[in-house]
Amino acid sequence: MIRSLGEKMKWYKSYIFWRIFLINLAVIFTVLFFVFAASRILLPNISQDIYQEITDENAKRIKERISVVADDMRTLIVHVQSRKELQSTDPNMLYKELDMLSNVSSFVDSTLIADKDGNVQSFFPKEGHHPPENVKDQVYFQRTFETKQPYVSDVLNMPSHGPVIVYSVPILVDGEVSRVVNLTLWIKENRNFQTIFQTYKFGHEEAGSAFIVDHQGKVISHPNVMQIGKDMSEHPAVQRLKRHESGYIGSPAEEDIDYFSSFEYVPLMDWGVVAEVPKEDVYYQYHLFMKSLWIMSIFVVFILSALTALYAQDLIKPIRRLYTVVDLMAKGNDQQTISPIVKGEIGVLSTRFNEMVEHMRNSKLSLQRKEEELRQQKEFFRTVIDMNPSYIYAVDGEGYFTFVNQSFASFLGRDVSDFEGKKVSDFSFKQEQEVGQTNPFIREMFINSTGDMRHVETAHLPIFSALNQLEQTLYVSTDITERIQAEEWIRTSEKLTIVGELAAGVAHEIRNPLTSIKGFVQLMKEDSSEKQPYLEVIDSEIERMSAIVNEFLVLGKPQAMKFQPTNMNKLIQEVITLLAAQANMNGVQIKQKFSLQLPIIYCDRNQMKQVFINILKNAIEAMASGGQVDIETKLTASGVVFTFKDEGIGISEERLTRLGEPFYSTKEKGTGLGLMVSYRIVEAHDAHMSITSELGKGTRVEVVFPLNQ
Repeated sequence: MIRSLGEKMKWYKSYIFWRIFLINLAVIFTVLFFVFAASRILLPNISQDIYQEITDENAKRIKERISVVADDMRTLIVHVQSRKELQSTDPNMLYKELDMLSNVSSFVDSTLIADKDGNVQSFFPKEGHHPPENVKDQVYFQRTFETKQPYVSDVLNMPSHGPVIVYSVPILVDGEVSRVVNLTLWIKENRNFQTIFQTYKFGHEEAGSAFIVDHQGKVISHPNVMQIGKDMSEHPAVQRLKRHESGYIGSPAEEDIDYFSSFEYVPLMDWGVVAEVPKEDVYYQYHLFMKSLWIMSIFVVFILSALTALYAQDLIKPIRRLYTVVDLMAKGNDQQTISPIVKGEIGVLSTRFNEMVEHMRNSKLSLQRKEEELRQQKEFFRTVIDMNPSYIYAVDGEGYFTFVNQSFASFLGRDVSDFEGKKVSDFSFKQEQEVGQTNPFIREMFINSTGDMRHVETAHLPIFSALNQLEQTLYVSTDITERIQAEEWIRTSEKLTIVGELAAGVAHEIRNPLTSIKGFVQLMKEDSSEKQPYLEVIDSEIERMSAIVNEFLVLGKPQAMKFQPTNMNKLIQEVITLLAAQANMNGVQIKQKFSLQLPIIYCDRNQMKQVFINILKNAIEAMASGGQVDIETKLTASGVVFTFKDEGIGISEERLTRLGEPFYSTKEKGTGLGLMVSYRIVEAHDAHMSITSELGKGTRVEVVFPLNQ
């Protein structure tokens, strides 16, 4: 199985394979580099030397031929000057002599003879030849007349015969030039000249050529006859020839082609020979060799690369098998071992590897057992913490949550995962903290997901690192809302009990004298008419005192509750009817909004009626200048809600906190006992009454019965 898996590891993905392969390629390319470098440096020079020998040989060979012709022309010139017949005045004699001279040398195509004034006295041949009647203005005539020496002209262009060369020979009489004989060579038409001075092309594809120029740089002979007579004075080699130099240079020629040129100066004729070959022709064999070398190199690289690849592939086979096993182990399969490899260090490595695998397998099993034990312990502790009703959470130094228990998450209406990567500031659950606390436990106000306020007592537990640096802080917050409410209820009950006992005693002692006084006042009202107003006041005050005494008696001796099904909308309507007259007298309008979905509530009808009377009466009395009281009943998720809202002067926050205390009232003649009794009745029904107010805007009283009522 390991072998098959090992084969799946592609050899071309192996680092070792590519390293061996690339090293071999580097060696191959290094050798080829030096071969190419040596060829690049040596072969061009060798090719250039070979072609220089060729051009030098051609130039020198043509130079030798020119020297032979020059010797022949000197002999002809001596012969011309020795002919006495050329001094004759007989035209026929002159013509015969000229004809004879044309036949003496194969390099003479036409002849003429002129006197010292340049007038042509005779010429040969007569047919197809039309020389000028006077040659005095010709350079060759003037130079011959001045120097009294034979002169070879430059290449001249004759309309009838094209380019020609004129040998001008003086006829001397007593040391003076009496006549001049011109021997003319028709360059293009003289086959002997073309044969002897034949220049030709050479080199690869005959791109090289040799040609002859006169001392002015005009072409005398060229393989391309169209070039004869062409001015080549700008040619670098020709410029050197005009300075009577011989040598070897490379120069650009026609069609922007670079040439290597050998040139030889011929002093006898004042001519020059140029043999040149294009540089690309010189380097043709070099380029051909380099091209072949490239092809051969590619073939060699391909063959050697293939052999290297086969060698490297065979070398890494055991490594690939080892790699496959390691790869399987990295993916969690620790049941694999590699089959023994006999040869070399790889075999030793495979044996040690199998031993390591066995050790790792045993270590892994032991580690898995410990991890399972640790996981179970972690789950147990997590369950214990999540079951703890306290709100437990941990925060790091940057304010991020590192841990929350289920109780805390449920309190905020979130899931535990919602706190991952979040800061404490991302959740608004802290309302306030009591100041001045120095003990490890502090009291705070938490707001849950529904907006309810909860009192909590929080313990701060710092967690330090191994370096004694603060890493996290663990917070354990215990909900003490019920405890605080119970303590408050106990204090209130004790207070009410004391007040009730006091009120009962006071009421008992006051009630009997009040009864006697009231009786005597009634008798006095029957007998006295003058003191009637005073007696009315006394009687009214006695009635008020009697009402206060009755309230005292209620506190001191609470009545037993009589719960019965009650339609609260109808009960409140009765209260409105009862206090409608008082409302009209104070200019107060009562606006009601009753819910038709209100359920029947089990309560003490009379006592709840007393509560609603106290609330509505206080609202009417709070609006001395008139106003409106809004009464609303509705069914909500939290219970049945009864709301009384007036437009009175309102109550300050300081006084609002004291409402319900015995003998504390916001009214001038109030005792505060009515509201205290109302609180007591509502709490006895397991309901809740809250009062909110704002100065100048009015007061809102809300009584809430839970749905289980």
